[in-house]
Amino acid sequence: MKEEKKTYITSFNCAKKFPFEDQDASSKILARLLPESSTHDVYALGFQELVSTWEASFPTVVKPLVEHLSTLALNSINSRSRTRKYEVVAATSTGAVALMVIADATFKVQGVVSSNYKCGLFNSSLKGSATVCCTLGKPQQATSNETFTFICSHLNANEGPENALLRVSNYREIMGSCALDLRSTLFKAGHVFFLGDLNFRVNGWHDMETDYSDSTILAQMLTNHEELNQLRKDGKVFEGFTESPITFPPTYKYLTLKQSALNHKRTPSWCDRVLYRKYQPGTYSCTKYESIDRFPELQFTDHQAVALDINVPAIAFDEPLVIEATVISSNQKSVGNIADLCIGYIGWFIYLRVYYGLLFGLALFILYKVF
Repeated sequence: MKEEKKTYITSFNCAKKFPFEDQDASSKILARLLPESSTHDVYALGFQELVSTWEASFPTVVKPLVEHLSTLALNSINSRSRTRKYEVVAATSTGAVALMVIADATFKVQGVVSSNYKCGLFNSSLKGSATVCCTLGKPQQATSNETFTFICSHLNANEGPENALLRVSNYREIMGSCALDLRSTLFKAGHVFFLGDLNFRVNGWHDMETDYSDSTILAQMLTNHEELNQLRKDGKVFEGFTESPITFPPTYKYLTLKQSALNHKRTPSWCDRVLYRKYQPGTYSCTKYESIDRFPELQFTDHQAVALDINVPAIAFDEPLVIEATVISSNQKSVGNIADLCIGYIGWFIYLRVYYGLLFGLALFILYKVF
């Protein structure tokens, strides 16, 4: 009989402030994002706004940072296990969105494929997704093979119905990109997890003194005012997916350097989520779906991390996911690449304060032409 696979998934928007320069601080952040003991089969850690906007425009800048972070995460997981050893399956990134998958070292890892999609302004990497698909199984046990796909994303921001529609469009484009890039895998027939800062908002709720510990009020907000739940109910997004019940307060927007104080410049919302492919009732168990306490190490951002701890069944799905492949034209890719270069270099100049020199040079040029 096949065994369940214990899977732990976390998502964290770092507000472009992750302290890469401080390894001790980085390790402490990862320690807060991971469970106290390493007993799971698979871990997936997703990040959004992991680096600054200008850094995100240059993959060669982001890649070593993500690889270093995955090594720190691996060390943290291994240090908490007495009997098991783990290995990094894959680490990938798109702009400031990063994903790392870590699994028990006894698994035979096959068919590791990544998908990276940009859906920011002008097809830039300001928004997008980083995906890893892999097959995990026990050696000499072909029937134990299970395909896992983790899709980490950062969707369109801001409130309003037009922005909600853009988020839905982002989701469909990302899934379509996965259908194309992962066509050689069993992606559509396997386990699929969609995590990240999905940016869906709470609408029509104006009580800024809400008691989020009141389960009745929480249920009312999530049922009648929460954008993603309403769109899913209407069948407009995440068809074939489900989400474990939310019992935690909104994950955005917090005052930085504060544990629980919300910033009311934005309507408090559950922007950070983890959804997964729908299983048959009784075939899986969700140990917990929660927000991670805003310990001092995590207060540098205005988001609250979320974590899903789930035991997934080792069974085939009755029907594969139905997804239309998204093909990006060469012109769209070119526009996106040019946009990234412009955003990256402008941001870099500002970061280096080179723009003062440029302005001074421009002023001299104008004076030269005038006089």
